[in-house]
Amino acid sequence: MKIPGPSQAESAAAALEQHVTHWSHVFTRSSTGHVLFALIGHALQDPATATPLRGRVLARQAQNDRARLTDAFASAPVPALSRHDADQLLDLAVGPVFYRPFTTGQPMDLRFVRRLTAALADRPGSPRADARPVSRPYH
Repeated sequence: MKIPGPSQAESAAAALEQHVTHWSHVFTRSSTGHVLFALIGHALQDPATATPLRGRVLARQAQNDRARLTDAFASAPVPALSRHDADQLLDLAVGPVFYRPFTTGQPMDLRFVRRLTAALADRPGSPRADARPVSRPYH
């Protein structure tokens, strides 16, 4: 099951917002999202379902999502996203998009999407945040 992604965005921030909007539509408005919710719920209880779902479906989708974000940030005036950074950004972006409709029934409105993507874009260590080094007292 490959979930079609959003079209090419003009900037990294727009790409992130577009990606979050895409996933919010998948999880709240599409039959694919409803099937995915059911499969994830079943996989939480059944390792025989979880293994192929992670290995064949979710890992491939994460690879596609990572490539889309990496490409979007490649043209940004910041260092390129590493695989780790892209995976972390996906976790931070898609997690609330899954959580909100599934556990609270709250809508994924444009205001929420924009607040989420703005928070992600401005977090320390994000590609859009200041390039100043963050002091880390513990190594």
